[in-house]
Amino acid sequence: MKSAVTVSLVTEAKGGPFVFWDDFAEACRHASEIGFDAVELFAPGPEAVSHAELSANLKSHSLLLAAVGTGAGWVKHKLSLTSPDESVRRGARDFIRSMIDFGGPHGA
Repeated sequence: MKSAVTVSLVTEAKGGPFVFWDDFAEACRHASEIGFDAVELFAPGPEAVSHAELSANLKSHSLLLAAVGTGAGWVKHKLSLTSPDESVRRGARDFIRSMIDFGGPHGA
C-alpha cells in the first residue's frame, strides 16, 4: 500500500484538514523524509505551481502526485457546480477541468 500526505497552497484553507501548507518544495522534502510515497496537492489554481517545479520536486524526492484537489474552486473562487447562476456553474466546470489538465500529466 502506498501513502500520501496533503499539501495546501490555498491561503483561505490555512489551518484546515491538511498536513503541510504554503511551501510546496519544503512539503515534498519533509513528506519524503518521513516516508510518504506521494503528495495530494490542493492549490488555488493550476498556475500555483509550474509543471517544471512540480516535476522537479516530485522527482528529486521520489514522490508521486496522488491527487490534485478542486476545493479551492469554492473556498477561494466561490465557484459551485450547483449554483443557480449558469456563469458560476460554468466557472466551476472550467476550474475543475483546469485542475484535471494540470494534474493529469503528473499521474494524478
